[in-house]
Amino acid sequence: MPQTLISDHDNIIGLEEVIAYLEEYGFDPKDEASITNAAYQLKGLYNDRDFLSDILIKELEDRCQTQNESNAYGGQSIILYNQQAIMIRANIWPGKDHYLMRKNGEAAFYFDTPHDHNFDFLTIGYMGPGYRSEYYEYDYEKVIGYKGERVDLKYIETSCLEEGKILHYRAHKDVHQQLPARSLSVSINIMHQNMVQPWYDQYHFDLTTQKIVKILNHVSGEVLLQMAVHLLPEQGQALAHEYMHNHPCDRMRYSSFQALLSVQSDENAAELMSKTAHSDSKFLRNVARNMLELSA
Repeated sequence: MPQTLISDHDNIIGLEEVIAYLEEYGFDPKDEASITNAAYQLKGLYNDRDFLSDILIKELEDRCQTQNESNAYGGQSIILYNQQAIMIRANIWPGKDHYLMRKNGEAAFYFDTPHDHNFDFLTIGYMGPGYRSEYYEYDYEKVIGYKGERVDLKYIETSCLEEGKILHYRAHKDVHQQLPARSLSVSINIMHQNMVQPWYDQYHFDLTTQKIVKILNHVSGEVLLQMAVHLLPEQGQALAHEYMHNHPCDRMRYSSFQALLSVQSDENAAELMSKTAHSDSKFLRNVARNMLELSA
């Protein structure tokens, strides 16, 4: 499960100070000292009990202009800082009886969606009882990554992210199924980012069958390929074939395969799946074989 970090101090560290520290020293999840120091900063930010409400009031007065310009996560998250390798954000978690939960359902807030993460991050319970999580671990190196693949998920525990509790979620290791908090809660994250992160898969798991339901993250090339094979059939399909056979990233090869399938007749699609079932890519082989089994 995520590692619990202890940073028991009462120093108040304002958001600008935290940002200045992280800009100078960074947050390296592979360095224990860096993790400890970032946790110290996060606890100091937690100790400032007014900063987030001040930001929220300012955003509302400005009609959420800053969030509209920089927030790709939607209304549940408030982006506090986002530059290069680090993001700081606040997440709002409606309680199980909140009207937003009743109106939109739990899935809209990622509750009851067991998943891992393709990035490391620190989180602290800032307000409220905190969401509960059923925590699991798995070995990413043993996973190919195709839909329907069985994964050995090891249950660890169920616990809450209460106020002041700091956790380090480890990329491609920690899996959690979030469960609604008793009442409205807020958490704050310090997230590690890198340019290749979109190419690292993040999975949605089925805990009952212990299988991969789907890949959660997307890359822009996937959408562009789908458009290209339809809008420019000759050039687009030629490029998709090239990518499917030669691209260095399995994820893009898979996207090319999916794009090509979308423009095939049933007969040609079956032929493409049969050929792909013998691909030199273990990922593509398993995807195609799984599809053939389902269509048999």
